[in-house]
Amino acid sequence: GAPGTMKSSLGFSIIVQNAVQEELHGLYLSLEERASSLLKQMGGLGLPLKVPKGSLVVLDPRTAKNLFAEKTDWLASLQAAIRSIKEQRGLDLIVIDSLEALEVLAKFKDRRREMYRLFEWLRDLGVTSFLVTERPDWLIAGHVLQGRWDEDFLADGVIHLRMHFVTDLTAQRRLRVVKMRGTKHETGYLAMDVDDGRFRVTRAMSS
Repeated sequence: GAPGTMKSSLGFSIIVQNAVQEELHGLYLSLEERASSLLKQMGGLGLPLKVPKGSLVVLDPRTAKNLFAEKTDWLASLQAAIRSIKEQRGLDLIVIDSLEALEVLAKFKDRRREMYRLFEWLRDLGVTSFLVTERPDWLIAGHVLQGRWDEDFLADGVIHLRMHFVTDLTAQRRLRVVKMRGTKHETGYLAMDVDDGRFRVTRAMSS
């Protein structure tokens, strides 16, 4: 989604809600924002920050820069770090925020090849993975158009978030499940909001 569509907030919410309700272990790899700033923003939205001990790990840009500087192969560095976390604490969910920042830090030379390597490794890891990406959309003749990206074909699921102007003065955040392999799902846009620290989706207004 585009800036302001709450991509990071939704990803963080998925991890903490699973930690609180299901006692699952999550890793939030924040490649653009420091952990202190991220947690402050999430707390401001009312998201729960008190989770079972050891169930949430946040790695921020400072850690990531040191991590990718250690080896010539960025993926080997990432694998080693996450393997260590998984062995020590357990790992069920991971959010990588964002894919664009990962490309810069890892210095991708062949984007398509590196995307394939990343997705294959995430599948082999055996956890539920979310990759946050910046994706502007274009409104042409009343129709929302999206670009074509390599990761859309590699991913098992694709969720689009966007801002929809209901009137000249009112905008509404919307969510659409574009793709979810093996699942029967709603294909249209749904209204999305966060209330009392929880994300909620409902049928969107027709305007």
